[in-house]
Amino acid sequence: GDVYKRQLENTTLSGNRITIDTSSRGILFMRGTGLWVGGFADADLRHVTVANTASTLGTRGVETEFNSPTIDITHSIIDGGCQIGAGTTVTSGQFNVERPWDSGSSTTCELTHPSDQIVADTGLRPLRQYGGPTRTHALEPSSPAATTAIGSSACASVLSALEDQRGAVRGFFCEPGAFEVGPDVPPDPLELFSDGFETMLTPWSDQVP
Repeated sequence: GDVYKRQLENTTLSGNRITIDTSSRGILFMRGTGLWVGGFADADLRHVTVANTASTLGTRGVETEFNSPTIDITHSIIDGGCQIGAGTTVTSGQFNVERPWDSGSSTTCELTHPSDQIVADTGLRPLRQYGGPTRTHALEPSSPAATTAIGSSACASVLSALEDQRGAVRGFFCEPGAFEVGPDVPPDPLELFSDGFETMLTPWSDQVP
């Protein structure tokens, strides 16, 4: 059959939660991830941030299964590591930051390019509105994903549009993930509430129901 490649660019995948009752199931393949790649679909990740994934059967940022998919990971942050299925081909496009799910010092995403970093803390700030139309994870000043930490990382050959998820212009040297450190970006003017409730800049928005 045909194989399709899905490209994610300037995208945040955060907060996925799966609770599974295992009492009535004999075999389980799914664990709960930020991104699952399988079937006849390959994946190309460019400036993607994956974080805060959890389930009752384990935590992974990215998981691959079935039919030996291929996955390209470039200038991305994988907080939670990967579960790579047998036969999967992973290609690093350089300058990725991974926090393995097992808190180890070895990659679980098969990110072996010299520019890739395996870290204990990705230095992501909480998911919220940092400007633009959608929420993402900003970087702490000490984040290993900051340009000052990873060295020169040219973006021109990686992105189809030199902007981050919020619409902020990226410099020639830029950060991995969906967020670019730089000047603030104003909130989306098309707000649903007059007080900006949905922008998460008001006190109520900081509380999790």
